[in-house]
Amino acid sequence: MSYVDGIFERYWEERMAVSSAGSRKLSPREIQNGRPKSAEDPRLFFCFEVEQAIENLEARERQIVWWRQPPPGSAPMAWRRISRELGLSHPIPQRIYRRAARRLGEEFRLRKLRPKPRPEPIEETEPSPKE
Repeated sequence: MSYVDGIFERYWEERMAVSSAGSRKLSPREIQNGRPKSAEDPRLFFCFEVEQAIENLEARERQIVWWRQPPPGSAPMAWRRISRELGLSHPIPQRIYRRAARRLGEEFRLRKLRPKPRPEPIEETEPSPKE
C-alpha cells in the first residue's frame, strides 16, 4: 500500500467517524482561514486538509482519484471503465492517476498528514511440549 492509499484509507475512516458522531461543520470563516481555530474534532480537521489538497488538482485528476479511492465497501472503478467514461485510451487514466498521486503525496507530506498507523501483528507462540 502506498503512502497516498494509506492517507485515503484514513480519510474514509475519519469521514465515517465524523459523520456518525454528528460532529459540527466548519464555519465559513474557518474554511477561509484554512485552519479551524477551535477544532473540536481533529478528525474533522484531517478530512478538511485532505479535501483541500484534492481541490488543488485539475478536474480530471480529481475525478480519477475519487473513482480509484472510493469509500470502504465500494470497489475502485476499473481502469478500462474510467478510460471509457473519459473517452481516453486505456493507459492514459493510469498516467493521470500516477501524476495526481505524486502531487498529492508531496502535498500531504507538506501538510504533514500521516496515514493511520498499522497495528503490529502479535505473534502467538505455541506452548512448548514440556509445559
